[in-house]
Amino acid sequence: MITEFADWYSAVDVASQSGTIEKRQQAIEKLCKSASPEFHRDMIMTAFELGSDSEDLPEAFVQAFRETDASFRTVNNGFEHSLLAGAILANLLETGDLHARQLLALMVTCVSLQGVRNSRATETISLFERADNLLMEQSAAVRQKPSGSMPSVAAMNAKKIVGDVEEHLKQNQIPQAIQQITPFLETAAKNINTLSKVLSQAKACQKIYEEELNILWWLIGGHSRGRNCRFCDLNVNEIPLVAGKELADLTQDLPGPYAVRAFIEQAVVAVDGRISQTVTIEAAVNATDSDWRKQIADEAGLNGFEHCCPIHISLIEASKSSSWKEAFFNGTSIKSSLKIGPIDLGLQMYRENLLLHFA
Repeated sequence: MITEFADWYSAVDVASQSGTIEKRQQAIEKLCKSASPEFHRDMIMTAFELGSDSEDLPEAFVQAFRETDASFRTVNNGFEHSLLAGAILANLLETGDLHARQLLALMVTCVSLQGVRNSRATETISLFERADNLLMEQSAAVRQKPSGSMPSVAAMNAKKIVGDVEEHLKQNQIPQAIQQITPFLETAAKNINTLSKVLSQAKACQKIYEEELNILWWLIGGHSRGRNCRFCDLNVNEIPLVAGKELADLTQDLPGPYAVRAFIEQAVVAVDGRISQTVTIEAAVNATDSDWRKQIADEAGLNGFEHCCPIHISLIEASKSSSWKEAFFNGTSIKSSLKIGPIDLGLQMYRENLLLHFA
């Protein structure tokens, strides 16, 4: 359990008893042990206050806290619900299966629009920063070169062993033959295991090098594959979306390259040599080509990740109608006039695509 929980909970009740905190921690630990992807989504909705106060609370969430504290309130208690959900997410980001943790981190960073959208609870917990740090740390760890020297395999004189075994068999000395060949087979098994590990490491390294090489050629070429033109020929406002999508297409595994922000920045800078401070979602979406928007809409299988993919929602709605802004707000509670840094917008598009591809 994360040690900061008591400090977080003081925002709910400054005079909270230690017994109450322990009860909340017990419920959180229980919920984390059996958390499913659907539960992750429910907790994100609750933590970021994207649902109603009580109607959208999962039954398992209410039951867990009621079991440890019968007085736990489900009505007019939105901030505590949000904080507890955020604490559950923070705990899940630190424990369990790495792939599930990376997907959860993508969900958190995407629903927060790379830190632009937060609730009071998620700010208290620094939930976006925790998720973003996990992705960056894992990206660096995956690309870290193995320490130490390459493992060696033991020398084996197969010809001599085979000859000795044949001699024993000719003389019907079965136990001696077995005694002679057993150490040889054990050494062979150890060598095969060592070689398997070496080949597995080499395969992982090759995958990373191939990914990075493809990305570098994409940057050097300065050519958009999705739009089939040079980046410098595109509208500067659409570059973050196009670059984020194409960079995700080149990413072979989670959590993606460590320098992803720099790659997006290079694509944006290639257009006019500078980066504007902010761009609105409306300006970015309207700058995109209608055929490109339709392609994104056709490819997007949101599968329950609608609240985690607001940029995809904007592109889908814009592919349906030029007056898409109202439908976008109704579906996401985000105004199309919201300003976001172009690098963050590109990273948002990148991470939304990773989430949809690897979930």
